[in-house]
Amino acid sequence: MKRLELTPELKQLIKDRVGEDVNLDAIAVFESISLNNKPLPGKKGTLWEGAVATPLTLKQINDSIDSGKSIPLMLDHDVRAMPTTR
Repeated sequence: MKRLELTPELKQLIKDRVGEDVNLDAIAVFESISLNNKPLPGKKGTLWEGAVATPLTLKQINDSIDSGKSIPLMLDHDVRAMPTTR
């Protein structure tokens, strides 16, 4: 992962999402890939081997990021539990 420089634009995006009172000196921002249109890694020999995200899924992720709303997160693989936004 690559650590990103906190440019004025990036600082403003963070403040817009988290609040103006965020201490930008206390955080680091890293580039990451959450999902793309390539086969999922590490799934050899499983039902998910060769699986790829649909264009609709990728569009929904993009739309959610663009809206600035938080995305619920599954903390573990128990899909019966409710996702959290913390």
